[in-house]
Amino acid sequence: MPHYESEPKIDTSVATNRMVQWLETFPYGFKANDPSTWGKVHLPEHMKGGMCHGYRVQHEKVIWDARSELALIDTFSKLWGTKELLKGMQCVQGILNLARNGPDDSGLVHGFKDEEIEWFKKRGCEETKVCAGPGDLILWDSRQIHYNKVPSSGKVRAVMYICYTPAGFASKAGLETKASYFQQRVGTTHWPHANIFLQEDKDVRLGQPDEYSRDRPAYEPEESDVVLRVAGVKAY
Repeated sequence: MPHYESEPKIDTSVATNRMVQWLETFPYGFKANDPSTWGKVHLPEHMKGGMCHGYRVQHEKVIWDARSELALIDTFSKLWGTKELLKGMQCVQGILNLARNGPDDSGLVHGFKDEEIEWFKKRGCEETKVCAGPGDLILWDSRQIHYNKVPSSGKVRAVMYICYTPAGFASKAGLETKASYFQQRVGTTHWPHANIFLQEDKDVRLGQPDEYSRDRPAYEPEESDVVLRVAGVKAY
């Protein structure tokens, strides 16, 4: 078990502000203090109402700071029975919640039509909207039906999808590929230890070619021992 000299502590309000600050680094005109810019025209390409995958966002410093939070890693260590983990999203999926989300706010729920929901209810299923506070970690089996709920309130939802699996699940070739992609600051798939291949940015925004692109994050992560180990660069 490696010894970590310091334990990073994530401040949810600071992390949320840094995520908003990231949106302001684009040339589309988004301003945090101007709600008139809080729409698609002024935002980078995203899906499902605000889920960003492109622009090397996977390697932004704020994301890696959260991934290296030892309280999060410890939770998955207890789940898997090992402290030697790789980051990603597969099977046991996780959301780090950064802002308070109640029943009327955006959050985790199903993605079905009313008649489809009734079909499930008749068979004993229960509809649940997950409510969470700042700093809460939500864990679920990714095979469970889930979706993002559109809010009926005006509150902002800020979350990071975070998950780890044992490094021992990965092959030597898989670790080498994962390490290479980290150094290039490119994204892969949801799987931490397998099915690792390059996810190219679509370079399309608002249905048109996106003339703006990035080959590095706006804010580079600190390559600490924790980060390098969960990224597959440094051996345990």
